[in-house]
Amino acid sequence: MRRAERILDAAEELIAATGVEAVGMNAVARHAGVSPGTLYRCFPCERALMEGLLRRSAEELTPRRA
Repeated sequence: MRRAERILDAAEELIAATGVEAVGMNAVARHAGVSPGTLYRCFPCERALMEGLLRRSAEELTPRRA
């Protein structure tokens, strides 16, 4: 899921720069270097994209067990 990670990275960068309200799906697609269709295949709506960001953040905060 390399493409999904690239999309999440792009969304995170845009949100940090402009705020969540100013970020649209087309801007995320452009910033990630993917077509809007590709973005929507990975994340069918803005809510799914935000959930992906939250899930990734939660995974980063959760300690890994040995």
